[in-house]
Amino acid sequence: MNRDYEKEGVLKLTVGKLPLLEPILLRTSCMTPGERIRSARRRRRFNLVEDWTVKVSCWRDVDLTGELVVPREYEGRLQEFDGASVPCPWLVTAVSGGILRPLGVMLIASLIHDFAFAYGFLLFRENGKLNRRKIGRRDADRLFHDIIATVNEMPVVAWIGYAAVRAGWLMGVKYGEKRWGWDAVPWKGVSVAIVTLGLLAWGSVELTAVVLAWIECVGCDGVVESGEEGLLLKAAKLYLVPSGVLVAALGVARSEILRTGVSAIGLLVAVLWGWSTLCEVVCSRFDRSLWVLPLVFGGLWALSLLTHGVRWSLGLGEEDGTGRKGNKADGRRDCG
Repeated sequence: MNRDYEKEGVLKLTVGKLPLLEPILLRTSCMTPGERIRSARRRRRFNLVEDWTVKVSCWRDVDLTGELVVPREYEGRLQEFDGASVPCPWLVTAVSGGILRPLGVMLIASLIHDFAFAYGFLLFRENGKLNRRKIGRRDADRLFHDIIATVNEMPVVAWIGYAAVRAGWLMGVKYGEKRWGWDAVPWKGVSVAIVTLGLLAWGSVELTAVVLAWIECVGCDGVVESGEEGLLLKAAKLYLVPSGVLVAALGVARSEILRTGVSAIGLLVAVLWGWSTLCEVVCSRFDRSLWVLPLVFGGLWALSLLTHGVRWSLGLGEEDGTGRKGNKADGRRDCG
Protein backbone atom coordinates (compact mmCIF):
# COMPACT_ATOMS: atom_id res chain seq x y z
CA MET A 1 0.00 0.00 0.00
CA ASN A 2 1.49 3.29 -1.11
CA ARG A 3 1.49 6.30 1.20
CA ASP A 4 2.02 9.87 0.03
CA TYR A 5 3.96 12.38 2.10
CA GLU A 6 4.23 16.05 1.27
CA LYS A 7 5.66 19.21 2.75
CA GLU A 8 4.52 22.10 0.57
CA GLY A 9 7.33 23.77 -1.29
CA VAL A 10 9.91 21.29 0.00
CA LEU A 11 9.29 17.61 -0.68
CA LYS A 12 6.69 15.24 -2.10
CA LEU A 13 7.32 11.51 -2.11
CA THR A 14 5.48 8.20 -2.18
CA VAL A 15 6.58 5.26 -0.03
CA GLY A 16 5.36 1.75 -0.71
CA LYS A 17 6.34 -1.00 1.66
CA LEU A 18 8.96 -0.37 4.30
CA PRO A 19 12.51 -1.65 3.66
CA LEU A 20 13.14 -5.29 4.61
CA LEU A 21 16.38 -5.59 6.57
CA GLU A 22 18.36 -8.73 7.40
CA PRO A 23 20.78 -8.45 10.34
CA ILE A 24 24.41 -9.36 9.74
CA LEU A 25 25.76 -11.91 12.18
CA LEU A 26 27.80 -10.61 15.09
CA ARG A 27 30.29 -13.44 15.40
CA THR A 28 31.29 -14.33 18.97
CA SER A 29 32.15 -18.03 18.68
CA CYS A 30 35.68 -19.41 18.56
CA MET A 31 37.08 -16.25 20.10
CA THR A 32 38.91 -15.26 23.25
CA PRO A 33 36.80 -13.59 25.98
CA GLY A 34 38.21 -10.18 25.08
CA GLU A 35 37.41 -10.65 21.39
CA ARG A 36 33.88 -11.76 22.23
CA ILE A 37 33.29 -8.59 24.22
CA ARG A 38 34.67 -6.38 21.44
CA SER A 39 32.56 -8.18 18.84
CA ALA A 40 29.40 -7.99 20.95
CA ARG A 41 29.91 -4.21 21.35
CA ARG A 42 29.98 -3.58 17.61
CA ARG A 43 27.20 -1.66 15.96
CA ARG A 44 24.57 -3.96 14.46
CA ARG A 45 24.58 -3.77 10.65
CA PHE A 46 22.01 -4.94 8.11
CA ASN A 47 21.63 -5.98 4.48
CA LEU A 48 18.54 -5.22 2.44
CA VAL A 49 16.54 -8.35 1.59
CA GLU A 50 15.50 -6.72 -1.69
CA ASP A 51 15.81 -3.42 -3.50
CA TRP A 52 13.87 -0.65 -1.78
CA THR A 53 12.23 2.08 -3.83
CA VAL A 54 10.49 5.40 -3.16
CA LYS A 55 8.95 7.75 -5.69
CA VAL A 56 10.11 11.37 -5.47
CA SER A 57 7.70 13.77 -7.16
CA CYS A 58 9.44 16.99 -6.19
CA TRP A 59 12.29 18.14 -3.97
CA ARG A 60 13.41 21.76 -3.66
CA ASP A 61 15.40 22.97 -6.70
CA VAL A 62 17.31 19.71 -7.27
CA ASP A 63 16.31 17.30 -10.03
CA LEU A 64 15.57 14.14 -8.06
CA THR A 65 12.15 13.34 -9.47
CA GLY A 66 11.52 9.71 -10.35
CA GLU A 67 11.78 6.26 -8.81
CA LEU A 68 14.66 6.36 -6.35
CA VAL A 69 16.21 2.94 -5.68
CA VAL A 70 18.34 1.85 -2.74
CA PRO A 71 19.73 -1.46 -4.07
CA ARG A 72 20.34 -4.62 -2.12
CA GLU A 73 23.50 -5.19 -4.16
CA TYR A 74 25.50 -2.72 -6.21
CA GLU A 75 28.61 -3.35 -8.29
CA GLY A 76 28.76 -6.92 -6.99
CA ARG A 77 28.72 -5.89 -3.33
CA LEU A 78 25.94 -6.28 -0.81
CA GLN A 79 25.07 -2.91 0.68
CA GLU A 80 25.40 -2.65 4.45
CA PHE A 81 23.44 -0.21 6.58
CA ASP A 82 23.51 0.55 10.28
CA GLY A 83 20.52 2.92 10.46
CA ALA A 84 21.21 6.40 11.76
CA SER A 85 24.91 6.52 12.68
CA VAL A 86 24.32 7.83 16.20
CA PRO A 87 27.50 8.17 18.29
CA CYS A 88 27.36 6.36 21.65
CA PRO A 89 23.89 5.07 20.69
CA TRP A 90 23.12 3.65 24.14
CA LEU A 91 23.76 7.05 25.75
CA VAL A 92 21.99 9.14 23.10
CA THR A 93 19.02 6.75 23.13
CA ALA A 94 18.74 7.00 26.92
CA VAL A 95 19.10 10.80 27.04
CA SER A 96 16.55 11.32 24.24
CA GLY A 97 14.03 8.91 25.74
CA GLY A 98 14.49 6.48 22.85
CA ILE A 99 13.71 9.02 20.11
CA LEU A 100 17.21 9.29 18.63
CA ARG A 101 18.00 5.59 18.36
CA PRO A 102 19.69 4.22 15.22
CA LEU A 103 16.68 2.16 14.06
CA GLY A 104 14.02 4.67 15.10
CA VAL A 105 12.33 7.45 13.16
CA MET A 106 15.51 8.32 11.24
CA LEU A 107 15.85 4.87 9.64
CA ILE A 108 14.21 5.53 6.26
CA ALA A 109 16.08 8.79 5.72
CA SER A 110 19.35 7.18 6.81
CA LEU A 111 19.15 4.41 4.16
CA ILE A 112 19.07 6.98 1.36
CA HIS A 113 21.62 9.18 3.11
CA ASP A 114 24.07 6.32 3.71
CA PHE A 115 23.99 5.21 0.07
CA ALA A 116 24.61 8.78 -1.10
CA PHE A 117 27.57 9.05 1.29
CA ALA A 118 29.03 5.77 0.09
CA TYR A 119 28.98 6.67 -3.62
CA GLY A 120 28.29 10.40 -4.00
CA PHE A 121 25.18 9.77 -6.09
CA LEU A 122 21.71 8.20 -5.96
CA LEU A 123 20.18 5.62 -8.29
CA PHE A 124 16.96 6.12 -10.23
CA ARG A 125 15.15 3.51 -12.30
CA GLU A 126 14.48 4.80 -15.81
CA ASN A 127 13.25 2.52 -18.61
CA GLY A 128 14.16 -0.55 -16.61
CA LYS A 129 17.73 0.60 -15.98
CA LEU A 130 19.41 2.14 -12.94
CA ASN A 131 20.91 5.53 -13.75
CA ARG A 132 23.13 7.60 -11.52
CA ARG A 133 22.28 11.14 -10.45
CA LYS A 134 25.02 13.03 -8.71
CA ILE A 135 24.05 14.73 -5.46
CA GLY A 136 26.33 16.95 -3.40
CA ARG A 137 27.04 16.42 0.27
CA ARG A 138 25.05 19.44 1.37
CA ASP A 139 22.03 18.36 -0.70
CA ALA A 140 22.26 14.82 0.71
CA ASP A 141 22.19 16.24 4.23
CA ARG A 142 19.24 18.50 3.40
CA LEU A 143 17.35 15.55 1.88
CA PHE A 144 18.01 13.61 5.10
CA HIS A 145 16.45 16.46 7.08
CA ASP A 146 13.48 16.89 4.75
CA ILE A 147 12.55 13.19 4.75
CA ILE A 148 12.45 13.10 8.56
CA ALA A 149 10.49 16.35 8.75
CA THR A 150 8.03 15.25 6.04
CA VAL A 151 7.53 11.52 6.67
CA ASN A 152 7.77 11.56 10.46
CA GLU A 153 6.57 15.16 10.99
CA MET A 154 9.25 15.68 13.65
CA PRO A 155 11.07 18.93 12.74
CA VAL A 156 13.09 19.09 15.96
CA VAL A 157 14.47 15.58 15.41
CA ALA A 158 15.15 16.54 11.78
CA TRP A 159 17.15 19.57 12.89
CA ILE A 160 19.17 17.54 15.38
CA GLY A 161 19.91 14.91 12.75
CA TYR A 162 20.80 17.56 10.17
CA ALA A 163 23.18 19.31 12.57
CA ALA A 164 24.84 15.95 13.32
CA VAL A 165 25.40 14.98 9.69
CA ARG A 166 26.67 18.46 8.83
CA ALA A 167 29.13 18.20 11.71
CA GLY A 168 30.41 15.03 10.04
CA TRP A 169 32.40 17.23 7.63
CA LEU A 170 34.38 18.64 10.56
CA MET A 171 35.05 15.12 11.85
CA GLY A 172 36.40 13.96 8.48
CA VAL A 173 33.52 11.66 7.53
CA LYS A 174 33.98 10.73 3.85
CA TYR A 175 31.43 11.51 1.19
CA GLY A 176 31.83 9.46 -1.98
CA GLU A 177 35.38 8.52 -0.92
CA LYS A 178 36.20 12.23 -0.58
CA ARG A 179 37.10 13.86 2.72
CA TRP A 180 36.88 17.57 3.59
CA GLY A 181 35.88 18.83 0.17
CA TRP A 182 35.71 22.63 0.17
CA ASP A 183 32.54 22.57 -1.88
CA ALA A 184 30.83 20.82 1.05
CA VAL A 185 31.92 23.12 3.88
CA PRO A 186 28.85 23.99 6.03
CA TRP A 187 29.67 27.72 5.91
CA LYS A 188 26.38 28.89 7.37
CA GLY A 189 26.52 26.46 10.25
CA VAL A 190 30.19 27.24 10.88
CA SER A 191 29.51 31.00 10.92
CA VAL A 192 26.60 30.62 13.35
CA ALA A 193 28.71 28.33 15.56
CA ILE A 194 31.64 30.78 15.56
CA VAL A 195 29.41 33.71 16.54
CA THR A 196 27.65 31.70 19.24
CA LEU A 197 30.85 30.22 20.67
CA GLY A 198 32.51 33.63 20.56
CA LEU A 199 29.69 35.19 22.54
CA LEU A 200 29.72 32.34 25.03
CA ALA A 201 33.51 32.58 25.46
CA TRP A 202 33.38 36.33 25.93
CA GLY A 203 30.48 35.99 28.36
CA SER A 204 32.38 33.33 30.34
CA VAL A 205 35.38 35.62 30.72
CA GLU A 206 33.21 38.52 31.83
CA LEU A 207 31.20 36.33 34.19
CA THR A 208 34.44 35.11 35.78
CA ALA A 209 35.46 38.72 36.38
CA VAL A 210 32.06 39.43 37.95
CA VAL A 211 32.30 36.35 40.19
CA LEU A 212 35.75 37.43 41.36
CA ALA A 213 34.35 40.89 42.13
CA TRP A 214 31.50 39.26 44.01
CA ILE A 215 33.96 37.20 46.09
CA GLU A 216 35.69 40.42 47.09
CA CYS A 217 32.30 41.89 47.95
CA VAL A 218 31.22 38.96 50.17
CA GLY A 219 32.63 40.65 53.23
CA CYS A 220 30.73 43.90 52.68
CA ASP A 221 28.00 44.84 55.15
CA GLY A 222 25.32 45.15 52.50
CA VAL A 223 24.98 48.92 52.88
CA VAL A 224 23.66 50.42 49.69
CA GLU A 225 24.56 53.85 48.51
CA SER A 226 21.67 56.19 47.98
CA GLY A 227 22.09 56.28 44.22
CA GLU A 228 22.69 52.55 43.66
CA GLU A 229 19.07 51.57 43.14
CA GLY A 230 18.66 54.36 40.63
CA LEU A 231 21.70 53.15 38.68
CA LEU A 232 20.23 49.67 38.33
CA LEU A 233 16.92 51.05 37.12
CA LYS A 234 18.73 53.27 34.61
CA ALA A 235 20.64 50.25 33.31
CA ALA A 236 17.38 48.33 32.86
CA LYS A 237 15.82 51.22 30.97
CA LEU A 238 18.97 51.66 28.87
CA TYR A 239 18.94 48.06 27.63
CA LEU A 240 15.16 47.61 27.45
CA VAL A 241 14.91 50.14 24.63
CA PRO A 242 17.31 48.43 22.18
CA SER A 243 15.95 45.03 23.21
CA GLY A 244 12.43 46.15 22.32
CA VAL A 245 13.63 47.56 19.00
CA LEU A 246 15.40 44.28 18.18
CA VAL A 247 12.27 42.26 19.02
CA ALA A 248 10.34 44.44 16.56
CA ALA A 249 13.10 44.02 13.97
CA LEU A 250 12.93 40.24 14.40
CA GLY A 251 9.21 40.35 13.74
CA VAL A 252 9.52 42.26 10.45
CA ALA A 253 12.65 40.49 9.11
CA ARG A 254 11.72 38.56 5.95
CA SER A 255 14.69 36.21 5.64
CA GLU A 256 16.39 33.76 7.97
CA ILE A 257 19.81 35.40 7.55
CA LEU A 258 18.37 38.69 8.85
CA ARG A 259 16.59 36.93 11.71
CA THR A 260 19.83 35.15 12.60
CA GLY A 261 21.76 38.43 12.60
CA VAL A 262 19.13 40.21 14.71
CA SER A 263 19.14 37.31 17.18
CA ALA A 264 22.94 37.45 17.48
CA ILE A 265 22.83 41.20 18.18
CA GLY A 266 20.00 40.67 20.69
CA LEU A 267 22.03 38.01 22.50
CA LEU A 268 25.01 40.37 22.64
CA VAL A 269 22.85 43.15 24.11
CA ALA A 270 21.44 40.74 26.71
CA VAL A 271 24.96 39.63 27.72
CA LEU A 272 26.08 43.27 28.07
CA TRP A 273 22.96 44.02 30.09
CA GLY A 274 23.49 41.08 32.41
CA TRP A 275 27.18 41.90 32.87
CA SER A 276 26.48 45.54 33.71
CA THR A 277 23.90 44.67 36.39
CA LEU A 278 25.14 41.41 37.93
CA CYS A 279 27.88 42.88 40.11
CA GLU A 280 25.54 45.53 41.50
CA VAL A 281 22.78 43.00 42.11
CA VAL A 282 24.84 40.40 44.00
CA CYS A 283 26.22 43.08 46.33
CA SER A 284 22.90 44.78 46.93
CA ARG A 285 19.81 44.05 48.96
CA PHE A 286 17.69 45.87 46.39
CA ASP A 287 16.61 45.24 42.83
CA ARG A 288 17.76 41.61 42.74
CA SER A 289 14.78 40.95 40.46
CA LEU A 290 16.37 43.13 37.78
CA TRP A 291 18.76 40.25 36.96
CA VAL A 292 15.76 38.25 35.75
CA LEU A 293 15.22 40.59 32.78
CA PRO A 294 18.60 40.11 31.03
CA LEU A 295 18.48 36.40 31.91
CA VAL A 296 15.10 35.99 30.21
CA PHE A 297 16.10 38.08 27.20
CA GLY A 298 19.40 36.24 26.89
CA GLY A 299 17.74 32.83 26.97
CA LEU A 300 15.13 33.79 24.40
CA TRP A 301 17.67 35.41 22.08
CA ALA A 302 19.90 32.33 22.31
CA LEU A 303 16.93 30.12 21.38
CA SER A 304 16.04 32.46 18.52
CA LEU A 305 19.65 32.46 17.28
CA LEU A 306 19.76 28.65 17.29
CA THR A 307 16.36 28.27 15.61
CA HIS A 308 16.85 30.81 12.83
CA GLY A 309 20.49 29.81 12.34
CA VAL A 310 19.45 26.24 11.63
CA ARG A 311 16.58 27.36 9.38
CA TRP A 312 18.94 29.67 7.51
CA SER A 313 21.44 26.85 6.98
CA LEU A 314 18.59 24.70 5.61
CA GLY A 315 17.34 27.43 3.31
CA LEU A 316 13.92 27.42 4.98
CA GLY A 317 11.59 30.32 5.65
CA GLU A 318 12.64 32.44 2.65
CA GLU A 319 9.95 34.44 0.89
CA ASP A 320 9.66 35.20 -2.78
CA GLY A 321 8.14 38.33 -4.24
CA THR A 322 4.63 37.01 -3.73
CA GLY A 323 5.07 36.54 0.03
CA ARG A 324 4.95 32.74 -0.19
CA LYS A 325 7.39 30.93 2.05
CA GLY A 326 9.40 27.87 1.21
CA ASN A 327 10.16 28.66 -2.46
CA LYS A 328 12.92 31.01 -3.52
CA ALA A 329 12.56 33.04 -6.66
CA ASP A 330 15.75 31.51 -8.06
CA GLY A 331 14.07 28.70 -9.95
CA ARG A 332 13.01 26.36 -7.18
CA ARG A 333 10.10 24.26 -8.35
CA ASP A 334 6.76 24.41 -6.62
CA CYS A 335 5.84 21.08 -5.03
CA GLY A 336 2.27 22.15 -4.40
